[in-house]
Amino acid sequence: FNSLNSLSSLIAEDEGKAERFLDEMSKVYRYMLRDDKQWVDLDTELSFVKSYMYLLESRFGDALQLSINIPASDRGLQIAPLTLQTVIENAFMQNIVSKSHPLHIVIEVSGDNVLTIKNNVQPKINTAMIDTEASLDHLVSKYSMLKNPIIIKDTNASTRTIHIPLTVPS
Repeated sequence: FNSLNSLSSLIAEDEGKAERFLDEMSKVYRYMLRDDKQWVDLDTELSFVKSYMYLLESRFGDALQLSINIPASDRGLQIAPLTLQTVIENAFMQNIVSKSHPLHIVIEVSGDNVLTIKNNVQPKINTAMIDTEASLDHLVSKYSMLKNPIIIKDTNASTRTIHIPLTVPS
């Protein structure tokens, strides 16, 4: 519903931006509703994330900063679909996201075919009983069943790092 509200606002403000938003939103939903494959190329997942991030950046502007540092040589490695969306969504649920406290997310490959996602930690105060780790817990379970465990490190009070193993295509 947030995406539809953003689209509605853009239609009144800027038809060109609204059209691009709708195009990116359709890419996101097409990817989410496609056949359930066990693995996709990292390049395919990153294309999806760029569309997903466009939707978020339309809502949050400068409050969100994403850096993707993946060399072309690693983009053929494989990852479970929607992994990055789950991790990014979890970072949003856990942290304050504002212009004065932007959320910084860095996605890169660190040796041995491991994708590393880092974000700064600026915890929200959750008054409702919401399990903000449920989707990430599900992702960890999924990778454990695939015999590729995810490692989550809260390395210090200001940084969270998630290591996701990438699979070499067979």
